Amino acid sequence: MPAKSVRRKSRRKNKTYKALIATSTAASLFILSVLFIGGLGFYKSIKSDFASASSADAFTLQDQDIYSVLFVVLQDTSQQKPVVSKLSLTFVDKNNKKFVKYNVSPDFSMEMPGRFGDEALSKVFSLASLELDEDDSTQTLETGVNILSNCLNKLFGYRIDRYVISDVANESQLTDFLEGRGLGFPHGFNKTNFTFSEFYKLYTFSKSLPEDRFITKDFSLDYLHNTDLIDEEIRDLTFDSKVAAEKKSVSVLNGAFLPGLGAFASREVQNMGGLVVSVNNASREYQTSILIVDDPESQTAINIAKTFNISKVIRKEDAMELGEDEVNRSDVVVILGLDSKEWL
Repeated sequence: MPAKSVRRKSRRKNKTYKALIATSTAASLFILSVLFIGGLGFYKSIKSDFASASSADAFTLQDQDIYSVLFVVLQDTSQQKPVVSKLSLTFVDKNNKKFVKYNVSPDFSMEMPGRFGDEALSKVFSLASLELDEDDSTQTLETGVNILSNCLNKLFGYRIDRYVISDVANESQLTDFLEGRGLGFPHGFNKTNFTFSEFYKLYTFSKSLPEDRFITKDFSLDYLHNTDLIDEEIRDLTFDSKVAAEKKSVSVLNGAFLPGLGAFASREVQNMGGLVVSVNNASREYQTSILIVDDPESQTAINIAKTFNISKVIRKEDAMELGEDEVNRSDVVVILGLDSKEWL
């Protein structure tokens, strides 16, 4: 065969080969771009259900070894006055690798904060709508969950760290997730104060646990009539928490002179694992709550400040002028002012 003919065939083969390579490369890039855009869209659609890191509570879950999650199911979120269908509080215990969930009956009646008196928990969001000047479903959900968190805080003597509000349509996937049966990443919440990162870590943690690490209980009338029962169970969860390990002595002072305020605050501190050594009235009335600490970076200080929404935190050496004897006797002193009415 002539040399020129061989060279022509060789060049044609090279061109065909290069064309195939170019075509397959373009096709691969197209498929990858479609997958990327689709995945990005799915990620954004899920992520949009969550709070942003800047708008979420400043209290991060990253260093918390135990925290609570309030799960609320509404019958119909499109209604101006949605009714609570189901309600539960789950304690996520990272130390002992377990979820402890308490189902709370929406029919429970208790004294609501503010001017509402005794009402059933199922009516919380209806009451919230009465607080607003105009119909705003988003604001109703936010106000309602704040009232509900306040109510459950009283029942359990433990702060509500995170919440998820859903409707009946999304209930099953979220319930399965919180009980360790979820097959996929849940989304479609009506409202939550979880960040995407926090919820993803909760998701991976729940998927790593066997079925027997998910414990479900009913919050019975026995707990309601005798808070020592629920307190004992919660303290069993927090006895090896970071707060308990620090063993800081805590004094609680009622600076608002509201009956029962000091006792309730003491209950909350003990339920988080704190060591309460005294509960007394302050030497005078305080408008603003104050947290006096030996170490503002301690977990005890961080958790107490969050629980009682105290923004004024000072070191012990700067608190002598207040004239409170407990400053010299305790590592941490909680002075509850008149602003405590907001969470009572």
